[in-house]
Amino acid sequence: MQHSCTVGNCGECMVRLCHGQVTQAEPNCLTEEQKAAGYVPACTRCPLSTLVVDIAPPHPDSPET
Repeated sequence: MQHSCTVGNCGECMVRLCHGQVTQAEPNCLTEEQKAAGYVPACTRCPLSTLVVDIAPPHPDSPET
């Protein structure tokens, strides 16, 4: 998985959280639409439960990007 800044500012490590809970750190670089679609920056989150994540990058034409 690509990464760059390690502090939630660049979005390179963005994954979609499909199932489970993670810590919520703010601020970060995600838009409100990305957050609503379940995306989180992996570099600044810690799991609070068993997780299922989608690590495929969002399609450029999807409303989440």
